[in-house]
Amino acid sequence: MRAFIFFSVVAVCACEKAPEETPARTEPWKKNPGTDSQPQKAPRAIFTLADKQNLRFSLPTRKNSPQGVLSGISGKISLDLKHLELVQGLIKLDLAQLQMQESSPHKRKRTRLSEKKPALVDASSWTTQALHWLELGEKNTEAAKAEKQFVLFKIRSATKLSKNAAHKGAKRKRSDGKPGYSRLIYARAVGDLALRSLSVHREVPLALTFQYDEESTLPTGIKVALKGNLSVPLSEYEISPRDGAGRLLTQELSLFGDTIGRVVKVEGSLQFNLTRPEH
Repeated sequence: MRAFIFFSVVAVCACEKAPEETPARTEPWKKNPGTDSQPQKAPRAIFTLADKQNLRFSLPTRKNSPQGVLSGISGKISLDLKHLELVQGLIKLDLAQLQMQESSPHKRKRTRLSEKKPALVDASSWTTQALHWLELGEKNTEAAKAEKQFVLFKIRSATKLSKNAAHKGAKRKRSDGKPGYSRLIYARAVGDLALRSLSVHREVPLALTFQYDEESTLPTGIKVALKGNLSVPLSEYEISPRDGAGRLLTQELSLFGDTIGRVVKVEGSLQFNLTRPEH
């Protein structure tokens, strides 16, 4: 009897269909709808530099302080107004439009070496001499000038922001007297300052004033002011005394530290206006 029961159980188990194994999946794999979707770009607003903007500069020493104005400036900045650290932009400055203050409290005295020829630096020719030093003189070829004529500041990001979004800045009255309000944010623009085929990393302290109209939710303009001044050593860009053809004047190197400072100090502000809202 026991043998009969045993063989009956074996027969029933043998008649049951063995479960089919699930075949291993092969390519192409089933797409996961969330893995290949492209991240959406944050909306950005474009601000363009207003016309006829300029900056002031000086080359101070203990005895003298030649001064001038930088004009011929153009540029754009692209902003994610909720993430200001992602700023990008380009500022371009035409050195051929540089103007020096054509007077100076210090007039160079002639020496035996220079008695036989005109002084190379004179109070009435500061602009001409500055252009010579930049190799933009009248005897330089146009091709040579084209390589040295422009200063480019490429902005890659911002850091040390007092607030990371425009609408979070400290609220102020508009300094231009127009209706509306402004918001102030401090930051450092991080980028590269290029001149004469040389590029140097810079972090520029700025005060950013976002200007709002009464009814606007987006700033219609930004006043970008240098906080203090931007110091640029002449040696970093190989700027030295030169004649109208760009030849180095080694006998005039003594002017550094006495008549002309070794570091350019730039100060002032630039006005940018909204030209393309966020999209």
